[in-house]
Amino acid sequence: MDIGEQEQRAKHIALDLLSRREHSALELKRKIERHKNLVDVDIDALIAELIKNDWLSHHRFAQSFIRSRRNKGQGPVKITYELRQRGLQDAEFVDFINEVEDWHDLAYEVLSRRFEASGNDVKAIQKQQRFLAQRGFQFEQIKYATQQLNRRSD
Repeated sequence: MDIGEQEQRAKHIALDLLSRREHSALELKRKIERHKNLVDVDIDALIAELIKNDWLSHHRFAQSFIRSRRNKGQGPVKITYELRQRGLQDAEFVDFINEVEDWHDLAYEVLSRRFEASGNDVKAIQKQQRFLAQRGFQFEQIKYATQQLNRRSD
């Protein structure tokens, strides 16, 4: 395969991946690099072209990713960490994290699906707090959710 054919193949692979779901530039680069027959392709130039043509957008990716993770019951800390792992800068997604209506209500919703009210049982409350911390919620959100849940048993 000559260089022109390799570049066409790389572009085809990239567009195929992007047609299925949004990707970050880093994710897309890693997936294209996995193809062994694309040795001489300038992947960075390809990604620049995709961004220029608005086929690849970190803003769209961030919005989609945040919506998906929020629907799975994950909090802002975990979502932020995962977006950074995918090569996004805070400026590219922090506004979308802040747009989410209320992380406190989501934390309560996630907690109430998993746990029953435990009153003043310290061990049970600590277990609830650990659960929400692992899901990526902030301390204030965890405190709010556990208080709301355990207030029901009073």
